[in-house]
Amino acid sequence: LCPVYGHELTPLSCPPSQGVSFRSFKGLINFRLTIESRSEFGHFEVDTVESGRNGTGCVFTVVERKTRMLFACRAESCTAENFYNTLKKLIKILPPGTIKSLTGDRGKEFAWYQKIENELRIPFYFADPHSPWQKGSNENTNGLLRENFPKRTNFSTVCQRDLYWKGVYRINNRPRKVLGWKTAQECFAEELRNSA
Repeated sequence: LCPVYGHELTPLSCPPSQGVSFRSFKGLINFRLTIESRSEFGHFEVDTVESGRNGTGCVFTVVERKTRMLFACRAESCTAENFYNTLKKLIKILPPGTIKSLTGDRGKEFAWYQKIENELRIPFYFADPHSPWQKGSNENTNGLLRENFPKRTNFSTVCQRDLYWKGVYRINNRPRKVLGWKTAQECFAEELRNSA
């Protein structure tokens, strides 16, 4: 298995639950126009799939825009620290420079965006409030993930291996019309070969 799929995340302390202020003008979505065409490989959208009402745990989803390749990792809590650690694990298994940018919403799990930009050297962009279409690849992929893990799922009872085989593997290896009936796995591998 890919190392990111085999790791369980250690529970970490949760930051304050109040809304996070995202004031970085540079990070607004309209500064991401060169990414919109999907012609360049390496731009990722990020989001969180949370447990049902009485459950705990979550899944961080990271989707490459051009190939629709999904990376997903479960965590015990939806915190900025957990997301940051998940991202560092993903960076370790990908060739250097693969992740050129990230786009997320304004959830508290992305509150360390400046740390991501300063320490990991990855630009972070924010969708406008209530505008899920601005990171549509991730929203669509989360919907596919929900086919196997419905909204009532308690992710604290789902192991990383089950998340991979029952969700991620199936999504990444299904032929997609938008990809010319190739799979996301095939397209992602092809892009990595071309950029080597």
